[in-house]
Amino acid sequence: MATEPLKVIADIIRIELRLKNDQVVVYNQRFAIPTDDRLYVSVGLAGLRTFGSSNRHVPDPITGELISQQRINRQEAYSIHAYSRGSEARLRNWEIPLALKSDTAQRWQETNGMKIGEVPATMSDASELDGTAILNKYALLVNALVAYQKESSVPYFSVFSIPPVVVPNP
Repeated sequence: MATEPLKVIADIIRIELRLKNDQVVVYNQRFAIPTDDRLYVSVGLAGLRTFGSSNRHVPDPITGELISQQRINRQEAYSIHAYSRGSEARLRNWEIPLALKSDTAQRWQETNGMKIGEVPATMSDASELDGTAILNKYALLVNALVAYQKESSVPYFSVFSIPPVVVPNP
C-alpha cells in the first residue's frame, strides 16, 4: 500500500471536484466549518471487515535468507460527508460518486493497490442532524477493497539461544 486509502479517496474527491486543500479534511480533525458558502468534504474510516490473510515464507532473491510475507485483504467502509452553509452541498453531492469512478480514481486505485466500489452503499440527506448550524449536509458510505503486505526476516532455530533447564531439587 503506497498511500493510506482514506487519503487516496480524499485526494480523488479534491481533484475531481476542484476543491482547495482546506475544503477536504480527514474526519475527526479539529475543523470548524467556515462561514462561507463553499462546499466542504470530510472522509473517515467507518468500518472494516477482514476476509483473507496469509503468511508465506520465501527466499530473498539477493541474500537467499528466508523472508516472511504477511498479507491481508479487507473491505473497508469510508464515510464521506459533503456539507455547506449555502446550496453547494445540495447542488454538487452527486459529483462525489462520479469522482470515485473517474479516470483519476482509476489511476490512483491502480497505483495504490485498492478498488473503490462502483456506487455508494448508502447516500442520504443528513441536514436535519445539525439543525440550522449546517443548512446542507449529505452522507455517503463507500466500500473499498484494500490489500496490505508486510515483510520481515525469519530467524532460524540455530540463531536462538538455548534456554536453561531448571530441575527442581527433590
